[in-house]
Amino acid sequence: MSTIRTTLWLNTGTLRVLLTLGVILTASLCTAGELKLSVPVRFLPKTAPASNATQMPPGMQRPPTQPTTPGGKLPQYQLDHIRRGDNSVDADNSSLRIILALPAQPILVEANITVDGKAFRRMREDCVAEILKFVADPIAWKEQSKRAALRNNPAEAATSILEGVKNVFDQVVAAAPDVEKAEDSEAGDKPKDTDTDQADLVPEVPAYVAPNSLFERIERYMAATGEAPNADEVRWILTNWVDGPALLYLNDNFQRFRADQTPVFNILDRDRNGKVSSEEMELAVKSFQDCDLNRNDIIEHTEIAEVANDPRDEATHAGFGKLIYALPDHTNAAFMYQRLAQQYASRDPQSTAALARFDTNVDGRFDAAELKSLRDRAPDIRIDVTFDSATPGESRLSVVGLADEFAAAAESAALNPRSVTLQIGSDTVDFCAVQSTNSDQISIGAVNDGYPMLPVVDPNDDGRFTIRELRQLNQRLARFDRNGDGGLTRDETTSTIRLCFALGPVAHQELASLRSVQSASKEPFVKGPNWFVQMDVNKDNDVSAKEFPGNDEQFAELDADGDKLISAQEANAFEGKQ
Repeated sequence: MSTIRTTLWLNTGTLRVLLTLGVILTASLCTAGELKLSVPVRFLPKTAPASNATQMPPGMQRPPTQPTTPGGKLPQYQLDHIRRGDNSVDADNSSLRIILALPAQPILVEANITVDGKAFRRMREDCVAEILKFVADPIAWKEQSKRAALRNNPAEAATSILEGVKNVFDQVVAAAPDVEKAEDSEAGDKPKDTDTDQADLVPEVPAYVAPNSLFERIERYMAATGEAPNADEVRWILTNWVDGPALLYLNDNFQRFRADQTPVFNILDRDRNGKVSSEEMELAVKSFQDCDLNRNDIIEHTEIAEVANDPRDEATHAGFGKLIYALPDHTNAAFMYQRLAQQYASRDPQSTAALARFDTNVDGRFDAAELKSLRDRAPDIRIDVTFDSATPGESRLSVVGLADEFAAAAESAALNPRSVTLQIGSDTVDFCAVQSTNSDQISIGAVNDGYPMLPVVDPNDDGRFTIRELRQLNQRLARFDRNGDGGLTRDETTSTIRLCFALGPVAHQELASLRSVQSASKEPFVKGPNWFVQMDVNKDNDVSAKEFPGNDEQFAELDADGDKLISAQEANAFEGKQ
């Protein structure tokens, strides 16, 4: 049984300073204390749903139809397992164990997930308890909720009081006799003509309107069945009719198309022989410049991808396969073992050791003792995810434990602006967390990120390379040369596996885009004078000799540092002298 290696905590003050400076950290850890590699959780503000209205005259547009069931709301997540709720897990158990099937080997990951200090499963149970209070006495619950809302919003409370006074006044006026109508009646009116035409028929049943709240849906359910739902029925309604399960797994094929995308490697490998020689590395800048299809001295990511996608290259199978497996039990152990075995055999038919870590007796199945071991043994990686719904800035993801087998990963761990990157054997794994507004759901997903080099060599994640940025290209590429031979191989540029935990069904939003390994630039943007802005045709905030309309002597006078580029600072300095 593996044991968790414990190491000294990183000095939090030093860590905060280094993160502020935008440095990718290398952790130096000892053998005593406790390992803690911690990064902040990214907050995703809630966005309004996109409108599906077509370009028609305003009077003819229909309001966009919003999905009301989990299948419509959560197309990115696995929902085929929700038909029968699983109430066997303790709601106060914050632990979640999964098998992460890395390309080289599967590992056991345990995440301790809390929301506002409570186990994540407790959030759904609190929602169920609140619904049961509503079911017991809907009128009292509504009145209590209204009073609570008014206490929390004084302005709304004042408006409510004014509306109440107005309603009383309207009732008094309505109850008073109408003197004018009485006088008209006494004077005697001529009999009115009776309209013999039959009035239009009005449907007795009003048009269906979707419930605008969870409690209205429960109220309709009670009216339709004539009975109040119990706790299990409420859980079923929430899972199957409303929001989906409390624990959401991302679809296995989400963003799978990008798993084998290696555009930077492809353009560096000029002879397309599957490796980048030292001579090709020396031509790296030229290889990038050859991708400048519109010749504006800016190399866009899209231009690199277009040049890299050589139609002569043979198509490759995208991705490695399913990455996240929930722990098996006796009902699905045989199926899961077979699927894992096929997955690793498809990569290396000669490999039989991948599953030996969990199939300890190597009998080709998960027996009862091995299933118990998956639940009880020390995990390979232990993670703490603490979500704070009131103060999202306090939410953290921390890698707090590594098995002895992977202890070396702590020494080379990298803390990025919002993720922790570990080298697990030959696989690179990136752990991150995000959160949206208040939710009783946790979503989890993993993707093979592809593009192993592009996020690293782009210094500011802006999707393009300027002349100034290309001057740092060789230095950034050297990070991948692990054996120091001056070249690159596919093994040195493997794709990163990203594992994301999220509060709310938003894990897909984080994993839909490429990982970010660069810190935001701390240098403020400097705007040059008007003549500089007009000369800067490609808008890279530099004026090159090609863009400069004057002669070489004039250019040299403006280029104070002689780097063949006129920066905004140099232009402003020249203006100051004038």
